[in-house]
Amino acid sequence: MKPRTQSGFTLIELIITLVVIGVLMLAGMPSLFEWMTNLRIRTVSESVLNGLRTARTEAVRRNSDMMFVIGAAEPTWQVQRNDTLEVISRSEFGNTPVVTQLSPANTVAVSFGPLGITKNNPDGSPPIAQIDLTVPETLLSAANARSLRILISGGMVRMCDPNVAGDAREC
Repeated sequence: MKPRTQSGFTLIELIITLVVIGVLMLAGMPSLFEWMTNLRIRTVSESVLNGLRTARTEAVRRNSDMMFVIGAAEPTWQVQRNDTLEVISRSEFGNTPVVTQLSPANTVAVSFGPLGITKNNPDGSPPIAQIDLTVPETLLSAANARSLRILISGGMVRMCDPNVAGDAREC
């Protein structure tokens, strides 16, 4: 009689495999949460950057003054005409927790003229020159959180990382 060869897994091997996978998943959860939160900040920053570029492009295309307004109380932005206040484009950040700091502090809008260059807002206030987007410290510590900055100068709009030095992403 020939001995039978074993095929497949035993119950003990399967349980050990599941335990090892579970331990590895638990070890990776904090870094996965950090990565997902930082990815959300990147997404919101790109949305704001695209809104600014839309405002500039529409100002040139329509040959009229356009304004990008970021929500002070709610997480939104919109592009609108300066004269009729017609809303051209609007976006919400959704449930992404984002802290926005605008510079100068008392401004919430950027106006673009027909040549695509920034100008004073209709109320006479200066345009936003810088938008800093960060994660609240209740979610991630400052050391682990990613912060991004959007710089607005003349007709140029650019996103950069204030924590990077020595490469194209730096501010």
